[in-house]
Amino acid sequence: MKDTTLTVGAYGIVVDEYGQVLMVRRDDSRTWAPPGGGVDADEMPPDAAAREVEEETGLKVLPLRLIGLHYMRLWRNEYLSFGFRCLRRGGELTPSRETPAVGFYNPAQPPGRIASSHRQRLIRGLTHDGAQPYWGTQRPALNTTLTRGLLLPFVYRYMDWQRWRRGEPPYRKPRGWTIETRLIARNVADEVLWLRADDGLWRLPVGYRARREAPWDAATRVMAGWNVPAQLEHFAGATVAAHNHMTLAFTTTTLTRLPRVQDDQEAAFFPIAQPPSEAMPAHLTTLQHATQPPPLYFHRQKT
Repeated sequence: MKDTTLTVGAYGIVVDEYGQVLMVRRDDSRTWAPPGGGVDADEMPPDAAAREVEEETGLKVLPLRLIGLHYMRLWRNEYLSFGFRCLRRGGELTPSRETPAVGFYNPAQPPGRIASSHRQRLIRGLTHDGAQPYWGTQRPALNTTLTRGLLLPFVYRYMDWQRWRRGEPPYRKPRGWTIETRLIARNVADEVLWLRADDGLWRLPVGYRARREAPWDAATRVMAGWNVPAQLEHFAGATVAAHNHMTLAFTTTTLTRLPRVQDDQEAAFFPIAQPPSEAMPAHLTTLQHATQPPPLYFHRQKT
């Protein structure tokens, strides 16, 4: 069975009173980037962004809003990154072993080489208008792919050797995440589409990510099987569950009629306030969060 997990990361865009942006120089690639890193096991993305900014720069920040979701394939690895505009709350600029240089810099004139993917994230973060976050696939430049695929494995071995000399444990790659997408699909009467499987339980339409596929592409693949025009409209939020499972919720454009579904499923529209009585509890929670303010949510599913 192919591994369909990916690495989930989070980063923060922090701007000072002079319009300069917080950047770090990475010790592995020697390039400049916004501070960020992997989301730990069962950690919420906003919490991860705040933690990574503090670990890499010494600054305490508050993530204010999601500005982007970026999916990227790099060599044999897959990444999904959450970007947040953050407000500085305290702390002092302090380099770390992983980020030997940190500071606020003019985004138009970074202090050194910056990967094209990080430059794109900076631009989107600085120009975000506070509305819906961006989501899309980033295609790294060839030099970035070659650096990550050919050079960094040797760099990481050398860094592990240095850790061994200091009596520290070796670097551990962040545990992979499984990603599921759920669709909030409404009709012209503002009713929501539910699907019932042969177990008798109603669920929202679900897309399961295939290997080397962006999460939103999995949702689009599900809608492609319907006989009704539908597109993704808004990112509604994310739910973190146990065992590094994350659910991303999207709303769709308005459906004009009941879609065609698989033979082993039944489809029906239900009012938002009157969902089916035999609905999956986790899907009811998704609907509740996705249809009530605030318009974008991060939720931890109770075990």
